[in-house]
Amino acid sequence: MKKIFLLFTILLSFSAFAQNLTLSEVLAIRKMELGDADEFLTAKGWNFLSAEEFEDSSEAIYTYKKSLYEDIAESFLHYNYSTYNDRITVGIQVNSNTKLNTYVNQIKAWGGKLVKSYIEDGEVIKIYQGSTMTYIISTSSQTNNFDALQTYHFISIITNEDLLNY
Repeated sequence: MKKIFLLFTILLSFSAFAQNLTLSEVLAIRKMELGDADEFLTAKGWNFLSAEEFEDSSEAIYTYKKSLYEDIAESFLHYNYSTYNDRITVGIQVNSNTKLNTYVNQIKAWGGKLVKSYIEDGEVIKIYQGSTMTYIISTSSQTNNFDALQTYHFISIITNEDLLNY
């Protein structure tokens, strides 16, 4: 009986964690048209939150495991489309150090190197660069509605070419 309970617990934890996106999937979304990205994210259990048009770009935001009563979620994904240069960039916010470490380990496994780190506006910024992609990781903390300190990690994924215009 203990073995069955242990197996069930392990499978449940893998199932819950597996529903969030891998770094490869986030990179694949960067190459998708908005409609395709929407269908992909919806099939993975993500929900559309909002969209906004700016002077030279548009942004759609999706959430994973969002609270019904507050604007908190396990993850947020930002899909940005530039009407200026027809480029798509994506960013993903995760609230788990484990998930962040999974992403950073994958970046390093692909040959990404930490090229710069600094503090700006109360955030720790780390920039990893590979042969074609740059990953800008911003880590910040803020107090949630229950007066508990919550840490957030936002990863912006852009091409090395786009880094010049970032």
